[in-house]
Amino acid sequence: MQINYSNYTYERKVFQLYLPIDTEIMIPKDSKVRLLDQVLEELDYTKLYQSYRKEGRKYAVEPKDLFKVIIYAASKGIYSSRKIEEECRSNINYMYLLRNQKAPDHNTINRYRKRLSIVIEELLSELVMKLYESGEIDFENLMID
Repeated sequence: MQINYSNYTYERKVFQLYLPIDTEIMIPKDSKVRLLDQVLEELDYTKLYQSYRKEGRKYAVEPKDLFKVIIYAASKGIYSSRKIEEECRSNINYMYLLRNQKAPDHNTINRYRKRLSIVIEELLSELVMKLYESGEIDFENLMID
């Protein structure tokens, strides 16, 4: 009998059956993570993608998906790259934002943050304007942290 190893991952010198999780059916339709995903999907990530070299190694995680993960983590008060890595491996909401990509390790997250620093102000300004246009915020209160 021939075993099809495409459904297995090679982990610690043994083959382990890989069962993908369909996060789409596990996240409620009215979940905040779905709303965040939808709003962040509408941003213009052109400058972020331009910060990557055209040739060479492909990024470990799609840049806009990692941006969503970092924004979601910040909304939950999580800033540690190691804690974000842990959440990406165990929390269904982060898995949903990653769209079944492999969870990034803390080094990937830190390298990404350095790259993101070039365009973060522009992306966050665009996010605030989208929220304003949709009536989610009204600029009546000013908070400085």
